[in-house]
Amino acid sequence: MKVVQVPDADLAAITEFSFSFWFRHSYLDPAPSNIALKRSSFTPLAGVTEKTSYESWPPTRGSRALGLWLKPETNGKILHTATYGIIENNDNIVQDVDFPVANDYDSVWNFVYFGYSYTQDKAYFYVKFGSGLVKTLEFLDV
Repeated sequence: MKVVQVPDADLAAITEFSFSFWFRHSYLDPAPSNIALKRSSFTPLAGVTEKTSYESWPPTRGSRALGLWLKPETNGKILHTATYGIIENNDNIVQDVDFPVANDYDSVWNFVYFGYSYTQDKAYFYVKFGSGLVKTLEFLDV
């Protein structure tokens, strides 16, 4: 993991931030496994914090500017996204995306983008599963 710290004098100039990456997760290969269910309810994948140290739980304003987790379920898994909203005074705004559990999507590369714009007060999430299925989320007025 790479940590990038921005000097305080430069913070006012930041109007957008994001992360994106490719990832691959296997649920069916070599055989169906519920190991993740036995170990943890959430597996962290990526995040951006606006604080000097990350605070896992309970979320506080800025600790999870953008957060992404993989959450295994008994019938599949979901990508769990989180941010916060100043307008709604909510430190934990979440949305989930169903992660397809099928041979077409197991152990294939998936692309994720999660970004925030101060000028638009919006966060955007985009995931492309394998070479086909695309799902998007929008967080408005955050």
